[in-house]
Amino acid sequence: MKTHSRGFTIVEVIVVAVIVAVLAAVAIPKYLAYVAGTKQDGVTNMARTVAAAANTYLRRAGTAAEAAMTTTTLNLGYVPNTYNITFSTAQHQVTVTYSGTSITATETYWP
Repeated sequence: MKTHSRGFTIVEVIVVAVIVAVLAAVAIPKYLAYVAGTKQDGVTNMARTVAAAANTYLRRAGTAAEAAMTTTTLNLGYVPNTYNITFSTAQHQVTVTYSGTSITATETYWP
């Protein structure tokens, strides 16, 4: 009499589960580091863009206009709400922070 095997044995299922767990243990931290690096790059680029816009604005409007400087007066267009942008006119710096994180970048502009 010939018998046919159907399905997987418990050992095969456990081996596959262990392999998937090991792959996940390696891949997830790498992915999270990649995402954090991408956010940092975005924040740095936004800070450079805002600082360049501040330089242009102050050259055109004069340094007296620095106190009234906002992202609206700089005419930046669309700024995603994931970025918090603050100006420190005393140090002539703009700081950009990714909302809800400690990812931040600061750039200096010259009036």
